[in-house]
Amino acid sequence: MNCRPERRVLRRWATALCAASLLAIGLPLAAQDEDSPAQNSLAAAERFAAAQNDRAARVELLNAVQKDPDWAPARVALAAISLRLADPDSADAALRKAIDLGASPAQLRHLLGETYRQQRRYDEALNQLEAADIAPEHGAEAARYAGRTYQDLGNADAARAAFDRALALGDASAELWTDIGRFRLARHDIAGAADAAERAVAIDGRDAGALGLRGETVRAQFGLAAALPWFEQGLRASPDDIALLEAYGATLGDLGRHREMLAVARRIVALQPDNPNGYFMQAVIAARAHEFGLAKRLIGLTDGQMNTVPAMLLLSGSVEYGLGNDLLAAEYWGRLAEIQPLNRTAAALAARALYRAGDAAGAAQMLPVDAASDTGSYGEWVLARSFEALGNRDAAMEMLNRAQVPGSGAAVLPGFGAGPAADVRARIAAGDDAGARSVAQALAERNPGVADAQILLADVLAEQGDARGAMAAYGRAAALDFSTSLMQRMVSMARAVGNEDAALRVLVRFLQANPASLPARRLLAETYLAAGANEAAAALYRDLIAVIGPNDAMLHAGYARALSGAGRADAALNQARRAYRVQPGNPEVVHIYGYVALQTGEHEEAREILEKAVAMLPDNPLARRHLAMAEVALRKD
Repeated sequence: MNCRPERRVLRRWATALCAASLLAIGLPLAAQDEDSPAQNSLAAAERFAAAQNDRAARVELLNAVQKDPDWAPARVALAAISLRLADPDSADAALRKAIDLGASPAQLRHLLGETYRQQRRYDEALNQLEAADIAPEHGAEAARYAGRTYQDLGNADAARAAFDRALALGDASAELWTDIGRFRLARHDIAGAADAAERAVAIDGRDAGALGLRGETVRAQFGLAAALPWFEQGLRASPDDIALLEAYGATLGDLGRHREMLAVARRIVALQPDNPNGYFMQAVIAARAHEFGLAKRLIGLTDGQMNTVPAMLLLSGSVEYGLGNDLLAAEYWGRLAEIQPLNRTAAALAARALYRAGDAAGAAQMLPVDAASDTGSYGEWVLARSFEALGNRDAAMEMLNRAQVPGSGAAVLPGFGAGPAADVRARIAAGDDAGARSVAQALAERNPGVADAQILLADVLAEQGDARGAMAAYGRAAALDFSTSLMQRMVSMARAVGNEDAALRVLVRFLQANPASLPARRLLAETYLAAGANEAAAALYRDLIAVIGPNDAMLHAGYARALSGAGRADAALNQARRAYRVQPGNPEVVHIYGYVALQTGEHEEAREILEKAVAMLPDNPLARRHLAMAEVALRKD
């Protein structure tokens, strides 16, 4: 939520130095000295604030207070600038002193309310912002701050009404439209948020908050690269804006531009040493470079401020796993799975850490069979190994067989939990397909700007076999928020109906906006492989292994297939052997290894491995055929 009061506040106080204005706000005559020695500092602060240089403005206001401690306008201006810098405690002290000096509380209720909101004293904030004696000239601003407060409290209806009241009272500022946009964004109304951002930028094309919001909506709609110019434009207007720097740095990181991200992260820490996001960004970069010790030290510098943030839990688990602290990794990933119960990947990661720590029972408990199926072959492999360690070989074999069949255990509408989606899920489970479709259709029609509503409808249509309708709904969602999970849905849908060209178009479009996306690059490699574009697939697999590391068996297996198809037999066999060393219990890896060995002419090795593949996949005719080919080749040798 944008926490800056509008920049005109400071200007109002800077121009309120005439006797009439000071009388109007109830200041005693003793405080109305037009010859105050602080006037020059206050005027300088106003110039800095107009240029969105809030830190320099605060320095001048501190100078003003030092020059004339009993001059209330300087205290009020200091409070306003402190709120813009998210320093409510300093604002609170300045406002209390201004009131002690004779300022009318009615003239300050809007600032008092915003101060209490930032301090999370929400009841006190609303008492100020809904008071009957708010000065009329501050009514719209108070309504806007009330909207922020209600949003923080999760009361969407009251927040919407407060923002509407601010509009009705004549507030046409970029700040108000930015707040409205952030409210809509929090409600997943991407189209509405984008409209509000465009209005805000049209009102004030140099407002950092408006430009930052526009960058976020562009990022959701058109991808990472398209958002950068908006963040950069905002930073040209306000180079020290922390919120903008955070959004810019995160986007650079997602684009794989880690050197630039590091510079931004260090800038954040230099401006605000207790800001955890600057250290978090640096820890991400260190972890990606496998500098896990450094990453852990950087995480420690966040001082626990992000302990419940999902991204931090994911990172902390990865760092501890990289350091060999498997139980700690499992704890972090387990907490992430608790916070996000539909995040099956988090559960699979926690199970993997528990399994590696020797707690097979804990791993099996962490990852139930249906959850393992939702994560694909990786989760099924982890659960199979856990069953095997517990002595339940039948269950282990069943999970290994399921790991060979993509999507064999996929849950209905896996990306949604409570609310209308739960109603839809229940109707599908009860066989009420028509009812499920009706509920999803109505939700999508009521929320045309919300991507999740369109995705829910598409998922229902896909479940009911309406591929054309599903792709159309997915397309509407992609126009609002083209996320990784949506891209994966669209690719899966296109492949399910045999339309590889459509799958490729989706991937190319997504990668144009998100060129560093590892899931998309992986899917593109698979698409090239399926299309017989082996050299292109091999190049992608090689790059993915360089980024992700050598411990992903399926990447090595895919690379082996691509190299084999390109006629590079020795290199293919080398990659197949690496895949097998990483995951010897994965039936797909075993099968690919055996087949590549057969293609390379290593017939004895091929037979041995393919016998294992057939044992793991007794109902797979292709594995049996390849074993027969290896046996024939051996007899001819």
